[in-house]
Amino acid sequence: MTVFSCSKSGESDIPGIKLFVFRKDENGTGPDKKKPTAATDAYKALFKDGGSVDFAALGEQLEAKIEGDTIKVVVPFKDDLNIPAAKLTAEITFNEKPIENTYVGETKYTDKGNICDHDFTVKLVHADLKAGVSQDFKISIKKEGKVLSEKTYKLVFIHGTES
Repeated sequence: MTVFSCSKSGESDIPGIKLFVFRKDENGTGPDKKKPTAATDAYKALFKDGGSVDFAALGEQLEAKIEGDTIKVVVPFKDDLNIPAAKLTAEITFNEKPIENTYVGETKYTDKGNICDHDFTVKLVHADLKAGVSQDFKISIKKEGKVLSEKTYKLVFIHGTES
């Protein structure tokens, strides 16, 4: 019997992503970080009428669509969208609790069950979102600075249909 696998060595130690969301409370501003009173421009851009509604009326979260190793975020069609370096914090929920020494990007996972937050800086510019803006990020297991296993995900931001 011959067994063939496309997984990188040790990749099975890395849990899959079950849920990838941007939450209003993690992408807000105000004097008290735990109780934001306004949303960042980047978070507002994720909603159809984001620029014209107040903080309370914005959606509590935006869930990205996970398609294998691709995470797709549909950004509403806006001709005037122009945020060249939009910072967004995502809450990533894994299928199971990651093992010790797991990293998301260069940030070491801290024990919060199967959930971690991670910051992304993306280009939310109308002209570029037509075709999609993407970036890779890695989830890896490291020991003493050496990568033992890793999995690469592609995060894609793309315009929805014009209304």
